[in-house]
Amino acid sequence: GAGSIVVGVRVRPLTVSEQYGSQRSLIRVVDEQVLCFDPACGEDLHVGKPVRGPHKIGHRAAKDQKYAFDCVFDSNATQEEVYQKTARPQVESVLSGYNATVFAYGATGAGKTHTMIGDRVTGPGVMVLAMEDLFAAIESTALDSSFELQLTYLEVYNEQIRDLLAPEAQLNAPVEGGGPPAEG
Repeated sequence: GAGSIVVGVRVRPLTVSEQYGSQRSLIRVVDEQVLCFDPACGEDLHVGKPVRGPHKIGHRAAKDQKYAFDCVFDSNATQEEVYQKTARPQVESVLSGYNATVFAYGATGAGKTHTMIGDRVTGPGVMVLAMEDLFAAIESTALDSSFELQLTYLEVYNEQIRDLLAPEAQLNAPVEGGGPPAEG
């Protein structure tokens, strides 16, 4: 609803090269709200170079740390599932007159673009599904209603902001925590 923040985590599948390199996933989904980072497992798998010799170079203890979120999606989650539990409630808030933000964060290759935009195989992403629902709701509303909808899709990459709706426009606004330190 209005004024709430939902934090969701989506775990992407291992890539072919990660699977081929005998690496294990560093994330294990425990349930719909908990994931385990660097889970302990019974197998002698590791991250990085193969284990060599009797001293097992590169072997270390797993951190086995658990974290709770509003929702956790495993690598089999569909675009629709992610949308329904994360952005769909924001669409309802927008239709009630509130502002909303959907924010994807992660390292390069973590799956942000896939989740937000989607593809032909897995279907439209969160951003596309939200737009479909917003415009469908506006179209189905009585003719005496009036809507003003303003959208911004921004990408922050390498400390630069880029407008995804007008990629040719350069914002050239560096991401900073504030102005220069005061002197004196």
